[in-house]
Amino acid sequence: MILGDGIAPGGTSTTLEVRVSLVSADGSPLVGQATRLILAEVPGFERADAGSVRRSDERGELRWSTAVTLQSRFKKLPGNFFSQLVAAPRATRHLALALQLPFLGREWRYVVSVDRFEDGTQAQLDGLRVYGADAAGEFVERVRRDRECWHFEGLPGPVTSPGYEVLRLTLSPAGHAWSLDLGLRRMPEPRWR
Repeated sequence: MILGDGIAPGGTSTTLEVRVSLVSADGSPLVGQATRLILAEVPGFERADAGSVRRSDERGELRWSTAVTLQSRFKKLPGNFFSQLVAAPRATRHLALALQLPFLGREWRYVVSVDRFEDGTQAQLDGLRVYGADAAGEFVERVRRDRECWHFEGLPGPVTSPGYEVLRLTLSPAGHAWSLDLGLRRMPEPRWR
């Protein structure tokens, strides 16, 4: 059984073409930024050597092509309180990608995820997750977040920004493959007195 834009129950193996654009807080491209890209919902995601390292070009872009199994799940389409309350869950294609990037002098794994509904609507339903490395170098220490701040282990205090802001995140069918387009802005690092 196929639903909508090719959403089938379970998961579908395909090729994923990833394009990431990295910019600084002022919008200028981050040139030469080494970034480890990892599919975030697969066994071994937390390993230090998981995924593939790419370096951003003169436009701050990097590309990665990989085999992936897009997951199907049922979620409610975001809307106003009443419509979301009475709406039935709808089929989506779900994908989570991790990027290993520097912030405050250390490497962190940032996990972004997107759900694409049958009608093409895109939503970031799971929010940004950030992981730090444990003593063995595995990225299993989830950074705690409350309503106002992020609490990075080993820092003098909480911060209001996790270091990067998602500017865009889209998942789209592209012929026999799928494409993921992600834009990230690196925010200024906080200073403590």
